[in-house]
Amino acid sequence: MTKIKRRPLSRAMLLPIPVQKARALSLEYHLALSVLNAGRGGINEAIRLVQVVWHARFMAGSGSGDTGVIDAAEAALDDVGARVDEGRAWTVTEAEHAAIAQALAIYDRLTAGVPYHRFIAAWERMQQFSRQLQDAAA
Repeated sequence: MTKIKRRPLSRAMLLPIPVQKARALSLEYHLALSVLNAGRGGINEAIRLVQVVWHARFMAGSGSGDTGVIDAAEAALDDVGARVDEGRAWTVTEAEHAAIAQALAIYDRLTAGVPYHRFIAAWERMQQFSRQLQDAAA
């Protein structure tokens, strides 16, 4: 049986994402939530928030104590989508805002601490999951 040798990870891949990049991503996601909270949001903000919630889920892993918070944020975004399907505006309630904000805080913590290779692997997994959902909906 032959073993496939993996290339060793570079130092950059073993360290967390660069601070400036983490802050830029955090700002983008927090702004999306603020726009929805102000009642000026739309599909783009909702998609960004769904992406960050899934990315946080995949970074945290299944054994994480963060899954309850992430589940609540996902449910809140589902509720937003359900209201939009009924013809209502892209807004969040106070409870939905709080749930999503807690998930964003988890995302910020994970992004600041996980190795870059885990960040990328979770992002790729989120992208794959998103494509699977799109294919199933088609």
